[in-house]
Amino acid sequence: MLSSIRGAAARSARSLTAARQYATTQSAGVRRSSPTPKTKAAAAAAASGKPLTNYGKEFRPQKTFLHHSYSELMAKNRIMLICQHNNMSVPELIQLRTDLSAAGAEMKVVRLGIFAAALRETRYANLAPLINGPTCVISCNMSPEDEETKSSSKTPLGLAGIRKVVEKHRKMILLGGKVDDALVSVDDMEKMVEMPGIQTLRAQVTGLLSQAGGGRLVQLLGMNPTLLVMNLDAHAKSGETAMDSEHESEDEFQNDDARTEDGSERGDADEDANLNLTAAVPQASANDSTAGTRTHTPLTLQPNVLSCKTFDIMPCVLAVHPCNVYSLAATQCMRWVFTGSEDGYVRKYDFFASMNGKTLLTATQRHGQVESVTKAGILCSYWENEEQPNRVPPPMTEDGVTIALPGSGAGSKPTDMDLDMNIVKREGSVDRGATPMTHRATSPFDESKMSAVYSLDCHSEAIFAISGLESGAINLWTPRHEEGTCQHVFRQHTAPVSALKLTPDQQGFISGSWDHSVLQWDLNNGQIARTYTGHGSQISSLSFQPSGVPSMDTDLSNPAASHANDAVLMSTSVDGMMCLWDRRDPTKIPRKLLPLERVPPWCLSACWSADGERIFCGRRNGTVDEWDFAEGRFIQSIKMPANSGPVSYVKSVPNNKHLICASQDNIRLWNITELDSRSSLRPFQIIAGHHGGLISSIHIDPTCKYMITTSGNREWEGPSTNDCLFYHIQPML
Repeated sequence: MLSSIRGAAARSARSLTAARQYATTQSAGVRRSSPTPKTKAAAAAAASGKPLTNYGKEFRPQKTFLHHSYSELMAKNRIMLICQHNNMSVPELIQLRTDLSAAGAEMKVVRLGIFAAALRETRYANLAPLINGPTCVISCNMSPEDEETKSSSKTPLGLAGIRKVVEKHRKMILLGGKVDDALVSVDDMEKMVEMPGIQTLRAQVTGLLSQAGGGRLVQLLGMNPTLLVMNLDAHAKSGETAMDSEHESEDEFQNDDARTEDGSERGDADEDANLNLTAAVPQASANDSTAGTRTHTPLTLQPNVLSCKTFDIMPCVLAVHPCNVYSLAATQCMRWVFTGSEDGYVRKYDFFASMNGKTLLTATQRHGQVESVTKAGILCSYWENEEQPNRVPPPMTEDGVTIALPGSGAGSKPTDMDLDMNIVKREGSVDRGATPMTHRATSPFDESKMSAVYSLDCHSEAIFAISGLESGAINLWTPRHEEGTCQHVFRQHTAPVSALKLTPDQQGFISGSWDHSVLQWDLNNGQIARTYTGHGSQISSLSFQPSGVPSMDTDLSNPAASHANDAVLMSTSVDGMMCLWDRRDPTKIPRKLLPLERVPPWCLSACWSADGERIFCGRRNGTVDEWDFAEGRFIQSIKMPANSGPVSYVKSVPNNKHLICASQDNIRLWNITELDSRSSLRPFQIIAGHHGGLISSIHIDPTCKYMITTSGNREWEGPSTNDCLFYHIQPML
């Protein structure tokens, strides 16, 4: 009975609601004599069948709307900075927005995927690697003139005001961004804030024009921007320029202006610029004996490395990567660290600034890490690992005249297949001077393809570095001056270059590829010096035999004291084979160390002992095989705990007592001198940090003070944690 009464009441209520809606619609139609333009647009949109908003406008999906808003934000604002916010509360966000508004800026929390997609469609696509974790964008469209005129010491505006606000809020981390059309890092922002304003620079240049000659002004403006600013500051303080103190003649000015653009006399001009700079900057006293002198600090092992029983290896820094880290390289003094990842970027980190820095990880980034990992890696710069176009020289006659190809004419433009050479006719001969190849495309239609960084190695002082590409090419680029500029491309491999190793004298390098070949390259002429044939699978690692355990007082930075024997090379392949090559005899076949029976044919890493007498090889079944080099004899098999997974990387410690073995579950430090003991305790300890992923690289610095590990599967089988950890090593007596 009650249910029937309730059903009748519900039906009557629905009928009453429908009647009210119908009456409202009819009355609205009577009141409106003629539709408004908005009503016409709504009617047209309704007729098309598209969904409408509450205001009668055409509905756009949220993703499309955000994409357009992000694109407008980047296009309409002069300053755009990318930051990370670390668990900020609502009152903190309100206060942050208020402070930024007082500085003439706005903040917007963005969605990572949509913002990254909008960013890649602009000229600022190189900022994409900075988008990781909780990200927000600070924008400002204030002109430089307004920043200088309206700012004060208490309330700075523009870039200076944004920097002050971010420093005030500790939970905000500034990563980078763009100012006008230039990409800037955190260091660049600090320099830009410290530089004088645009009106000050204009006043200084006007004063300089009234006092200095035209030739000297041209030379001054051709200086490095930092030197230019220092000279202008010195001019503003002293009231006179450093060039007037030189009392040079007008003829010398004309000689300076007449120098050619090929740089034949540029060294003299640089010396003059340095002299002018030193005249403008206050000099050290003549009595200071240390002024202008360089002291060499020997690079030796840290104390107690050779005599300690074990090591305390503690992770301190996490260099955040969004994907698999395939390769790793570092300078001899550990000043710079380079990583190559799956996304095709080479990242350059400041190692000591990271270890001693105060930049902390966000709560999201610390999730899953051990308690000691609190600091973030200081990213200095990054660049693309691009496939450079293979430029083919056009056919030429004996007299050096280029033969016109089909489709080319007098008015045709050169294409990306044209030869990148300067051809100069000199008395009937042809002189060809190859120009260095830049790392970017020469036209907007000549877009280079990015490749994962399968392998990486660098010079001991970061003079140059090499990286392997998917196509089989090897890029040689400069990491310190003109960072990321590709200077040469080595082409011979036909598959991804999975291993690279510089020779001990750094005059050449060895490359291994998925095409089963190992090549030796000469860096003096860029040609192949030798081909090593014998592998039947993809090359996984390359290493030279050490020549002995270094002593405590040996200067490891001295090239004459190199502890690598370039005569013996070891190469490994995925099928488990290890080949030992005698580089002194090009005709000698390699000595092959094959897996034993019942051992899976698998090897991703192998290493030498510190004295060069033994070889350790990681296997898929969770074991490490130990071999005697002189006799080619199998010694023993070091078994990891059950269910630890395959051994993806092995690395020996310089004291010749310990071995680092990286399994899928953990990284372990084994004491190989106690393997034969009858103790019930296993002679290893777990190194905290990685857990649940393959290790792609382990690097220990020559002094045995620091260690770096990276996680990645290198496009082979296995999971990855995408972590790059910096460790501190402490000997335990």
